[in-house]
Amino acid sequence: MTRILLLSAALAAAPALAQQAPSPAVTADATSDAAAEALPPLLDGSLSVEGDLQEDSTPQTSLTNAHPTLPPWFAFKKRFEQRTGISFGGSYGVLVQNYSDSLVDEKTAVGHKFTFNASAALLNRGKPNQLSFDIAIEDRPPIFGSDNAPLAGGVLAGSGVPLAATWGDFSLGITQAYIRQTVAGGRLQYTVGKIFAPNFVNAYPFFDDNRQFLSMAFSTSPTIASPLRGAGFVVAAYPGSGSLGNLYVKTGMFTANSSDTGWTVDDFFSRNEHFYFVELGSSSFARRPAPIHARGPMDRNNLHVTLWYRDPLKPRGPGDITRPQDKAYGLAFNINQMANDNLM
Repeated sequence: MTRILLLSAALAAAPALAQQAPSPAVTADATSDAAAEALPPLLDGSLSVEGDLQEDSTPQTSLTNAHPTLPPWFAFKKRFEQRTGISFGGSYGVLVQNYSDSLVDEKTAVGHKFTFNASAALLNRGKPNQLSFDIAIEDRPPIFGSDNAPLAGGVLAGSGVPLAATWGDFSLGITQAYIRQTVAGGRLQYTVGKIFAPNFVNAYPFFDDNRQFLSMAFSTSPTIASPLRGAGFVVAAYPGSGSLGNLYVKTGMFTANSSDTGWTVDDFFSRNEHFYFVELGSSSFARRPAPIHARGPMDRNNLHVTLWYRDPLKPRGPGDITRPQDKAYGLAFNINQMANDNLM
């Protein structure tokens, strides 16, 4: 709780320190702003801080889909963001899994997942080229006397892939902390810091932190040797125009050595153990709430091809049974399309 309060205080102070009075000689370019808004943000997936926060600010439809409204609590947070440049939100869930048989005689795994997200505008607040700092604080240990969190429970029971991909086992800590910005009229976007790599590598709409298929066979490809949470950067660009305006290229580089709540900046610069990817595709993001694509920045119609490569990994010390590992590389692809407002 002390850490959360300190982080909240730091977030509250950041915009006050970073905001500058606008120069009277500088005027807003309405054409540039409109162009930026027409290009969807490629780096705000459903597992990013901003992707999770955008759902809070999206008007919710009623059972009859009439008169979308913003609930009072979310309306308050929207006003708070307009005054301070800070948005915040969170989620909490409990998952219980029971296995008919188990290799370790532990047939039940119970875990909880607490997430607190916050985003602070550092520069150019409210403009398309706003520079933002995002942070996610999470806690995901086993509870109720369970020895294993669901992430490990299925594997220990005998599954070949984890049966709860994002229900891991770690104590309260910072899992994401990065800056992001959109520049060049929306054509170029970047993210730098501690980020969740699977949010960018061959991502597709059903890989969602809170509304996903539990098995990793469906949530994200287990054939890609992607790291999880660690230091890295991603850059995305829209090189086309007109009828080719939806075409994009996205590339990134991460340390191959992940840490759920630790910092891996030293590994990024001191160890030649990295993961690289390049993605080429076509994007058409959802712009309005609907039952399936209500996650804000989820890409409703997407086609892409992803090339990836991971350096060979050396043992980190005596007794490291996970290393050495040879280099790894591959090709992945995804196609998802909306058949109608309720079927993807």
